[in-house]
Amino acid sequence: GHRDLDVLVQPRMLPGHLIGEGELSYATSDPFSVEGSGDARHRLVRFGVTGEEGRVRYGIRYRSAGSAALIQPDQDFQEAWVGGQYGVTTVTTSVQENTNNVDHDPTRPRITTMQKRLALGMTLPSWPTLNVAYAQGSSFSAQDPLGGTPQRSQFDSVETSLNYTVSGVTLGTGS
Repeated sequence: GHRDLDVLVQPRMLPGHLIGEGELSYATSDPFSVEGSGDARHRLVRFGVTGEEGRVRYGIRYRSAGSAALIQPDQDFQEAWVGGQYGVTTVTTSVQENTNNVDHDPTRPRITTMQKRLALGMTLPSWPTLNVAYAQGSSFSAQDPLGGTPQRSQFDSVETSLNYTVSGVTLGTGS
């Protein structure tokens, strides 16, 4: 078994315009040991804030999980986004950063990926929702355990999906 300490908070701020969410979780595999207490490898920290002003929605998210965390371990994730709905069209833009090797283990590479994304969705009554997104980003290594030169790469991607909702169940395909 394992021991968990979880704290989840979801306050509403500024009369319904902002919703915050935060979580602190700590787990260890030995329920009778305090060894590892305070060890960042066992910790998960997550928080986010979303807001809405008229048709515009926005938010930020942050998540950091140590290498021994139970769900999506060894990752730092940060994101800021803004979007809105205008008639049958939704537009969302975001900036994300994802890093692994959060414990800075010198025997493993540390890779950071940054991405900017623009998504457009269109929903007509009684028709499927069509989504198209374009993302541009870069990935780079901050350390190489074998002493090699850090690597850097850039990428562009296009995503599409078609979703149809029938009686509350969404069917879809994407690429």
